[in-house]
Amino acid sequence: MKMEKPDDYRLKAWEHVKSADYKKAFQIIEKALKIWPDDFLILADYACILGDYAESRSSLLCQKYKRKACEIFKGLMRQLRGKSDNVVAYVLNEYYYHSGQRKKQYSHGVKTVSKGLKARGYYSQGVGAAWHASELARNRSAHWAHFWAKRAIKAWERYFGIERDYYNSYVHYALALGIMGRFNDMEKALLRSGKLSGKPQSYKEFEEVRDIINKL
Repeated sequence: MKMEKPDDYRLKAWEHVKSADYKKAFQIIEKALKIWPDDFLILADYACILGDYAESRSSLLCQKYKRKACEIFKGLMRQLRGKSDNVVAYVLNEYYYHSGQRKKQYSHGVKTVSKGLKARGYYSQGVGAAWHASELARNRSAHWAHFWAKRAIKAWERYFGIERDYYNSYVHYALALGIMGRFNDMEKALLRSGKLSGKPQSYKEFEEVRDIINKL
């Protein structure tokens, strides 16, 4: 594929994100950024992929890359006036996720659905609620952990009615299921994620979910 436009690079990078190859996706979007350093969507994708790639790096590098991603998003958030609802939803969702603001990510998802962007909105709700539930569970707040895990599961079930083929959604869904004690369903979700991404069940993201649940 000969890539000549920003969207060509974005689509190629996204192909690697869907197979959880964040290193390759980052290499592609980093190259695009060198060609179009001021392109809004290239910058947004760069920050997003950098934040995701960070999670496979060492603890120190992870923190460094996440901080850099969030600084880029903060800059982009000052340029959102006049941007489409879809672009605004994308940037805010990624900022809230990479900055660890789980409840804000969920609330953002509710607003996004109200604007008619259901897939994006339910995705934001599902991720935000699942990880907020995880934080509550680690703090031994079982009642509220279950409350938020149920919210996450509801959001994911609505999301899957629209989009069923993105591996990453099943990782967050599995986390919520595990918090609810639905361990067989959790493993089924991780198995589905593995089939979609081509990753083995020993893949880091899957093991992270199991590790979180095992420590509760």
